[in-house]
Amino acid sequence: EMEESANPVPEDVLKKIGDLGFLGINTPTEFGGLGLSNLDAIIVLEEFSDQYVLGIGFISLGINDPRVYAMNYINVILGRMYSSLLFDDLRTKHNLVYSVSSDIDSYKESGVFMIYCEMDKRNFYKVLERTLIVLNDVATKGISLKNYNKIRKSINNTLINTDNDSSSIAELRGKQYLYKNKTISDKELIKKYMSVTLKDINQLSKEILDFNKINILAQGRLSKNRILGMIKPYLWILIH
Repeated sequence: EMEESANPVPEDVLKKIGDLGFLGINTPTEFGGLGLSNLDAIIVLEEFSDQYVLGIGFISLGINDPRVYAMNYINVILGRMYSSLLFDDLRTKHNLVYSVSSDIDSYKESGVFMIYCEMDKRNFYKVLERTLIVLNDVATKGISLKNYNKIRKSINNTLINTDNDSSSIAELRGKQYLYKNKTISDKELIKKYMSVTLKDINQLSKEILDFNKINILAQGRLSKNRILGMIKPYLWILIH
């Protein structure tokens, strides 16, 4: 079972790591480091780490695109919440990841939809396999009516105030003003989200979750050919 702890690394352990030079790999020699490159630091740390990272990205919508509200449904249902499809599959059912989340960065003309997973290195390829299955199911079969209604019943918590901290709210309002030259009230947002239909969401899912435009970030000692081989069947499905 996975162990989780909020306790910091003990000072004596940190000292031993520092004495071995692992805390200053890419720090300049004049400051007591080894003066090596960032790549050298990553390689050394990977050797000592049991945690690998998977990132998957797709091109998304600009903030002025009226479909951004449907896009946020996709984000929340796929990975933004603890009850999301990816959390349910990767964590609840298969216990493969330490964490999984998704997010959207929207700018004036375009945006990025991102999925981020952290797992034990032994689970990486299984996590990639399961993630591709979930994404393909949503792209080809769509979001279920059950998940659609679940989000709509609690719009304030699922779509409006997913990030309740002041910095996230300030960032949202700032982007609205920067790209729209105005801010949108919660009341206006609720109205826009309530106008989104299940058909809108599923049409957009097919467009956004295009495996021919997928971007993969894989952190760890992994096989590029194996990763590409796992993606290839989904390219065939979408092309044909």
